[in-house]
Amino acid sequence: PATLLQFAQKMASFGPLFAVSVTLLGFLHEHNAADALHLPRLQTLSSPKQYNVLLIVVDDLRPNLGAYNSSVVHTPNMDRLAAEGLTFSRAYANYAWCAPSRNSFLSGRRPDTTKDFNFLDDFRKPGIGDKWRSLPEYFKEHGYTTANSGKVFHKMVPANNDYPRSWSMKPFTPLCHPPDCPDSTANFNSHALRHADCIERSSEESTAGYCALNISKDEDDIEHQLEDQAVTDNCIRYLKRSNDLGKPFFVACGFHKPHMPWIFPAEFLAHYPPKEEIPLAKHPQVPLDSPMEAWHQPPKEVLDISTGYNDTHDPDIARGFRRAYYACVSYIDYNVGKILKTLDKLGRKDDTLVVLMGDHGFHLGEQNIWAKMTNFELGLRVPLIVRAPWLSKSVGKVTPVLAELVDLYPTLTELAGLPDPKSKGEALNGTSLAPVFEDPMNISLKKFALGQFAKPHLGQPWKVSAITKLEDINIMGYTIRTDRWRYTAWFRFDGIRQVPLIEEELSNELYDHAEDDGQMDSSCEAKNMVHHDKWRSVVEDLDKRLKHLIRLYPISK
Repeated sequence: PATLLQFAQKMASFGPLFAVSVTLLGFLHEHNAADALHLPRLQTLSSPKQYNVLLIVVDDLRPNLGAYNSSVVHTPNMDRLAAEGLTFSRAYANYAWCAPSRNSFLSGRRPDTTKDFNFLDDFRKPGIGDKWRSLPEYFKEHGYTTANSGKVFHKMVPANNDYPRSWSMKPFTPLCHPPDCPDSTANFNSHALRHADCIERSSEESTAGYCALNISKDEDDIEHQLEDQAVTDNCIRYLKRSNDLGKPFFVACGFHKPHMPWIFPAEFLAHYPPKEEIPLAKHPQVPLDSPMEAWHQPPKEVLDISTGYNDTHDPDIARGFRRAYYACVSYIDYNVGKILKTLDKLGRKDDTLVVLMGDHGFHLGEQNIWAKMTNFELGLRVPLIVRAPWLSKSVGKVTPVLAELVDLYPTLTELAGLPDPKSKGEALNGTSLAPVFEDPMNISLKKFALGQFAKPHLGQPWKVSAITKLEDINIMGYTIRTDRWRYTAWFRFDGIRQVPLIEEELSNELYDHAEDDGQMDSSCEAKNMVHHDKWRSVVEDLDKRLKHLIRLYPISK
């Protein structure tokens, strides 16, 4: 086959038993699949050596990278990292919104377990995860220096960036500085935005959409530095300081762009053609026959492009937004390159596990949606690149294994050489993907990826809110991605008891990914096929399996 993804699809064609069936044992032990499948921990990690970790989290980054066969976006540094590491072609967030996603993968638990579906709650709530050890905290407990520059945890959830529990050093977090986060070492206007500085912007009246700033990518004036340059500078300082301490380190760097509004040094527009030549989304309409629960209104930053269901997007504005998003990605790529060069200069490239990831996916007009907050492929699929130079079979490879961000906790601890967290009392929901580094084609390791999304209004399911209280949630959508299919079901939700009412199914969706080439403009989710008689047995099987999965994880206090 021409690609590894096609290989996985070809294997699925051998029969439905291979393609979609999951054994009962695999389901009951999904959160401990390595044990369920009798998979040994990597023998290469049996030595006492512990490897460093550099975790790079990029907000709103979808797989629009050269390493993912995108010919549009200029990302030479991320592509170079992929050439030296393992690229996960089918990796998925468990929730398509910043705070719930980060609370999930940094705790190693699914959103139904963390009870975080908004920007108000977090896993540290008493009776939920106040006794859990977060991912960086687990490394800290095992002798690592842990440091945080930028947006790793979401602002104020957990409080104070989870310092000092998760971090050895005070975090540098421009998005949450004193007094909200009293121990953050950042305390300045992180946007450095003045209307006069915009060489190009969304309109003469507003910079809500984007602003190409008249500012250097290496601005010397701290008062005018963009937030992500400051994040890079402090990430480099933390790397150097951690290296000098002589202990293994876990340094996490979180970039805010390409989150809206798209503000970036104007010089990064040079990587792209004029706005008029930027391609538009090939499938800009809501998927045919999809339920209203699947769609949401655009966020305030892009309200000037569309407000209604299946509205036509102004092509000039849409092209400008897409070009600005791409320029932001290139700006972050430049900063990632600076951090990786620092690691090289410190002589720590060969003994440092480097992870580059997005926190969830992003729509750029596809399916009539801008931003995230969906259960579609574009809302949940993320780039995930992991470089572990000592595992030679993974170098420069692409794996089509179905990976979830909740898998990061057990995967990174195993790759770094730490004890299995489950043996230390951590009831993680994810599966260690470490075996894939010895065999990138080991697609049998996982049979599915699971996501979900909550909404407050039964009568207005297109509305979403980051400040919806748990008791006000009335809809919960769950989605399961298998080798071939994406099946989504929307249920009524009891916000008081915080449980889905799985016998009260509001709507459902089925999308066929048999011909998915992994590109952002795939037509695989352009039509909901859930009501086609041809796929009735598939729907029944996936609906049963999805409901079984929902019951697996703690969904009530």
